[in-house]
Amino acid sequence: MAGEIFDQRRRALRFARAAGRGGYFAQQVAEYLIERVADVPRHFGRALLVGDGLGPLAAMLADHADQIDVWPPHRAIDVEPESYDLLLWPLGLEGEGDVPDALLRARIALRPDGVLVGALFGDGSFTALRRALQAGDAPNIIARMHPQISLAAIGDLLHKIGLRLVVTDVERLTWRYTSLTALVADLRDAALTNVLSGAVHPISRAQWQRSEQAFLADATPGSDGAPRASVDARLLLFTAWAPHPDQPQEARALRPNIFDKSL
Repeated sequence: MAGEIFDQRRRALRFARAAGRGGYFAQQVAEYLIERVADVPRHFGRALLVGDGLGPLAAMLADHADQIDVWPPHRAIDVEPESYDLLLWPLGLEGEGDVPDALLRARIALRPDGVLVGALFGDGSFTALRRALQAGDAPNIIARMHPQISLAAIGDLLHKIGLRLVVTDVERLTWRYTSLTALVADLRDAALTNVLSGAVHPISRAQWQRSEQAFLADATPGSDGAPRASVDARLLLFTAWAPHPDQPQEARALRPNIFDKSL
C-alpha cells in the first residue's frame, strides 16, 4: 500500500531466507530474553513465540513452558484473545510498519497477568554500518537503513496499549568485524537487512568497495593481527504484564512519538 514504510512482501522473503539459520544475533538475543523469562517466578502453561521457529530461543524456552506455539514473524498476530500466558518477541519489530498495532495484538493474545517479553535493536544501533553505506553512496545518499525506536518510546507505547508493570532496559553491545561483508551476513541471518518500501537500489562493486574501505578506516588489529572494526548496537529489552485485578496500579505520562527522527 502507498505510504507504508516497509515492503511486507520483501520482509516476508527476508524472514523465509533466514528461517532455521539460528545465526549469531539470534543466539545472543535468545540468551537475553531467557534471562528475563527466568526472572518471572512462574512456570508457563502456554507460550507464543513470534518468529525463531526451531531456533535457539524455542529450545531454551522448553524448560519454562508446557506448550510452545510459533507465529510467523512477518504476519500480524491473529490468535484467540487471552489464550497465552507468555508471549516472546525476539527481534522483528524493527520492520513493523505499525508498531502500536503489532504490540496491541500481542497484548490481546495474553491472558490476564500474562507476560510479554521482547527485544529489538533500537536508536543508535549499527552506526558504523550507516556511515559505511553512506560513504559508498556519496555524493548521492540513499536511504538503506530503517528508522529506529528509542527506549523511552517503546516503554511509553507499552503503557499506552494497556500493559502494566512495564520494565525496559538496554544492553549495549559491541562486536568486532574483519569486514563489512561479514557484518551484513549476520544481519541477513537475522532478517535485519533493508525492507524499506520503494525501488531497490543495487550497490555496485565500486560502491561496495568504498563502503568496505570506510568500514575499516578506524579498524585496529585483533588477536590474530587482522584489522577489525567495532560495531555498536543498543538492544532494547522489555517485559510487561497484561492487566490483572491483583496488580498494583501505575500512573505515568506518555509521549506519543515512537520513532527517533534524529537518525
